[in-house]
Amino acid sequence: MVSINSNGSLENDRDILVDCAWVTGYSSLSTLVIIFNSILFFSVGKNSYLHYSTHYTVLVLAVRNILYTIVCTCILLLTKIEDTPWMLKLFHIQTDQESGLLCEVLSCLDCLLSSLIMFYLLGLAVHMLCRKNYKLL
Repeated sequence: MVSINSNGSLENDRDILVDCAWVTGYSSLSTLVIIFNSILFFSVGKNSYLHYSTHYTVLVLAVRNILYTIVCTCILLLTKIEDTPWMLKLFHIQTDQESGLLCEVLSCLDCLLSSLIMFYLLGLAVHMLCRKNYKLL
């Protein structure tokens, strides 16, 4: 069935279902990423054998994964809000300048979190190469 959108364009029910499937699938996977990365905090906190610098590295990467998932979900929601004009009015985003600023902020966060893992792993590699050797007898 074909319906008329609020801005006058034709929209197919199949397109709506595909959009809903993408949003549902992505938000479900994002929820799993947040849950599994949160479990890492509890496992390191409860297990005294995991209190080493390598495991803290995994915790920092888990924080980065959680933040990156939240930013990607915000980008997904922003594109859905921009796609429907009645949602723009609901969220009080009336000007292109406001939505452009929000887009720029989310884009900068996306670039920062995408490149953060590279700089963190580079710093960890430098730390592993430059540290003192432990002499165990």
